Amino acid sequence: MPTFSMYFNAVYVLESLPAGEPKTGTDLYDQVIAPATYHQDNLHTEFHHIENKSALLLRLLQIARECRRARRGPLLHIETHGELNGNGIVLQSGEFVSWAELKPHLVDLNVVSKLNLLAVISACSGAQLAQVVKPTDRAPVWGIIGPKTKISAADLFVGFSCFYREFLSSLDGRAALNALNGDTAIAEWPFSFTNAEWFFGHVYRNYLRKHTADAVLQEREEHIISQLKQRQSLSTEQERWIRQDAGQRLRDHRSFFERFRRNFFMIDLFPENVHRFPIQFSELEEGSA
Repeated sequence: MPTFSMYFNAVYVLESLPAGEPKTGTDLYDQVIAPATYHQDNLHTEFHHIENKSALLLRLLQIARECRRARRGPLLHIETHGELNGNGIVLQSGEFVSWAELKPHLVDLNVVSKLNLLAVISACSGAQLAQVVKPTDRAPVWGIIGPKTKISAADLFVGFSCFYREFLSSLDGRAALNALNGDTAIAEWPFSFTNAEWFFGHVYRNYLRKHTADAVLQEREEHIISQLKQRQSLSTEQERWIRQDAGQRLRDHRSFFERFRRNFFMIDLFPENVHRFPIQFSELEEGSA
């Protein structure tokens, strides 16, 4: 099981469900989260009912602003429906919000939390969010929990109730994940947990497959030379030297890896993250085929 070690001191529950459907987010907050944190003075909790897309995006901006001002580390729970093809979520208003639209807000919260954001989304798995993550991005989450497939409202409530009862009392993430999934074998878990290391490995391997083939690199070399020739005349010797230098730089995959890694894991902002996320170039290079 992946490492489960993160910091938070605030829980935000956002619910956006159609009228007439069970309000699982409300019940989860009222019956589980609020009682479990009532006597924990150092843990802030909030519940927000969300009607439409503009309200959701505004609330996420406000949460990030509040957390930055009050120095809170947020845990974000979004209770809503998923879109049929997995590309995003559907709100009470019927509006669709894509993962691409949610990603910058998650990144903002994750920066505020120094890469400690745990997002629990009742309509998302990590694989779905990974579709819109690039190696040049900041990590959108420290970790994300969500159902692998469509799950009934009753099962969502039971699963997340077990998760929060365990996690908010023991702070043992592994025990909470086991409680969420009913102590089944990891391969049979109905809820997935995906961490930042998996996101980076997934998107970086895709980068290696798509952008480091010889034909692709040669095309990029030609583009560099073409752009330079449009600005100035080049002698044969200058073109040869520039082509050689560009070829070496484009094929220095380790340097690209280090640049992506420092940005993705926010090591440039929080140097301590270099020890929290010790992923190495050799691990991904060997697994890129």
